Amino acid sequence: MSDQTVSADPTNPQASLRTVTQVMRGQDYAAAERLLGWALDFNPEHGGLLRRMSEVRAEQGDEAGALTWAEEAISADGRDAETHAHMATVLARHGRFAEAEAALEQAAEIRPESAIFLRRLADLRLLLGKTAEAVAAARRAVEVRPDDIGGYHTLAALQQRFGEFESAAATLQEAIEREPRNPAALRRMSDFALSRGDVEAAELWAARAIGAAPEDPLGYNHEATVALARGRYPAAEASLRRAMELSPANTTFARRLGDTLMRRGDWAGALTGAEQMVSETPDDPQAHVHLGGLLAARGDRGGARAAFERAIPLVRRPADAAPVMRRLSGLAQQRGDMADAMLWAERAIAANPREAENQNHLAGLHLAAGDLATAHAAATRALDLAPATPGYLRRLSDIAARRGDLAAALDLAGQAIAMHPGDAGNHGHHAALLVRHGQEAAAEAPLARAIEVAPLDAGLIARLSDLKMRLGKRDEAFDLAQRAIAARPHEFTGYTQLANLHLATDDLPAAEAALRRALDALPPSAALFRRISEVLMRRGDEDGAVSWAERIVAEFPSDPAGPGHLGGLHLAAGRLDEAAAAMRRAVDLSPTPVAAMGPMQRLSDIATRRGEMGEALRWSRRAVEAAPLEAGAHGHLAGLHLSQGNLAAAEEAISRAIGLAPANAALLRRASEIRLRYGDMDGALSWAERATAANPLDPQGHNNEASVLLALNRIDGAECAARKALALDPDNASFSRRVNYLEAITADRA
Repeated sequence: MSDQTVSADPTNPQASLRTVTQVMRGQDYAAAERLLGWALDFNPEHGGLLRRMSEVRAEQGDEAGALTWAEEAISADGRDAETHAHMATVLARHGRFAEAEAALEQAAEIRPESAIFLRRLADLRLLLGKTAEAVAAARRAVEVRPDDIGGYHTLAALQQRFGEFESAAATLQEAIEREPRNPAALRRMSDFALSRGDVEAAELWAARAIGAAPEDPLGYNHEATVALARGRYPAAEASLRRAMELSPANTTFARRLGDTLMRRGDWAGALTGAEQMVSETPDDPQAHVHLGGLLAARGDRGGARAAFERAIPLVRRPADAAPVMRRLSGLAQQRGDMADAMLWAERAIAANPREAENQNHLAGLHLAAGDLATAHAAATRALDLAPATPGYLRRLSDIAARRGDLAAALDLAGQAIAMHPGDAGNHGHHAALLVRHGQEAAAEAPLARAIEVAPLDAGLIARLSDLKMRLGKRDEAFDLAQRAIAARPHEFTGYTQLANLHLATDDLPAAEAALRRALDALPPSAALFRRISEVLMRRGDEDGAVSWAERIVAEFPSDPAGPGHLGGLHLAAGRLDEAAAAMRRAVDLSPTPVAAMGPMQRLSDIATRRGEMGEALRWSRRAVEAAPLEAGAHGHLAGLHLSQGNLAAAEEAISRAIGLAPANAALLRRASEIRLRYGDMDGALSWAERATAANPLDPQGHNNEASVLLALNRIDGAECAARKALALDPDNASFSRRVNYLEAITADRA
């Protein structure tokens, strides 16, 4: 479409604006810019034309130009509310949130009856951490336009964020009372019911939304969301296909259908649909991103990388490439190429330096690499860019915990909860910190609060079940496991937790029954087969265990976990040749070097069992080369050197391991053992104390401390440490013998 074809009289600003709007719908921004320039030649002080030029520059990725044109628009017409609102958008993109707030306040002052400006002001104030002011703006939006459903939704979202669920429900109900057949209001109420765990109510509200607007594809899209929450994949598929019929051009519905097919195990259908979408809309970057996501989930990281890379040059603005670059960074991290992962992370930051998630992603990479100082700096930058994001506080909390600073970690976790008490992840993170540092009883309350916030989160319910069992609350633990199954009957989480509880009570038939129940409810999976195999092995049914392991290999031939598990069974039975063959197959199938680390270490163990120490070292070193940033790789090599009496090499390896994971109790314990072998008793005790401080619930840590104290002839301390180890693992015969020995020494001394 040429400029002449769509051009209007350039002396008429309104006609020019209508024409430019038409051109922008076709994403021909260069033509839009030429038309606006022509119109501005005749109307150089027209605020609407200047503002539209700013919008065009923003769409082209020229943020500096967008800001300049927005400033000119305000200079030309300082009483135009829309121009001030646009300026707020531009300033926010530059990270100048306080100035953006002032611009929106100006817009709302010029047009006080506008609920839209007030709703935007509420969102911006929330971003700035001004929670009370955000709620006030949302309430004001409802007051000035009680007929605007969006105001109620903004207010309800804030109430839900702050855990005021009854207030949120009342606000949404008021919106529906004003417009009983408004489909958006009905869908929002359905969403709320689903978030509160009331699936039946969610289904009823979703049905009402469709009844109110049967030709609205969004109603069927939402109906699919509710169906997916219950694992009703055929129903979700039918709803999404109906949405696609009503809106064939909306590729979002097609992508969701692909994700649904993947979740039900129909990989062929999901990939065929994604490839067809790429073929039909080759210039749509999201089509390539969707295909890449499916390929990554399938384990085809090479194909995923190619799809993501194809998407980058197709994005409309450079900043839009940043999320794709983060995906590429994540793929590189999975295959153990941290240099490439860092490179893509830096590219994402360069593409959009004001997007906080880019900095958070970089922080995660540095955290994985053990560079806590750089991780902290990146996470701090993320929080500076988006001060009201609790996830970034959790990231900083994780870093503090890795440094061993529990007080700082808990303080940051508390800040995250205060910022967003309606986020279950905040409460779950708080509980995880407490458990990690031996405060299990204290962790019970935050986990229960997390489930109150997210009643259908099977993972959280299973975590509380596990915690209850560890606290001796057996009946509650079993009830929670059943609740996890009821919450997500289409997920493996609840079934495996129930099996774990039965295993903990040595009820092996019940554990097997729980897993066979999952077998009836879920699509076949390698994880499920492996779990059944493990239980059968515990029951002494080696033939059955091997049979299920062989099924994994046969039915999931590209999954390295199959031969890895089969090799473990052969190793346990002493069939070293068969074990080695299976582990080599697992190495060959591993999609990334990091994934190959485990099978390589098992091959090292097999060589050790054979007395082939050179071969054992070769495989352990290969594991380090495959996963140089995995502390466990260096820890395994340290243990191997220690077993051969090579203390210097062992110390060098354990130092690298601890550098990557300074709060890992097993590694700290290994360092203590090395110093003990050197005869450095003070050093051994120092490392032993660090190990027990890092994980007070590790019985081996207390047992190691007892060994060091015994070597120092500090009998009372050794007995105390040994008793702690036995209390944590009362069935451990070795611990029991040590306690008896120390008691006898104490008695002789008396």
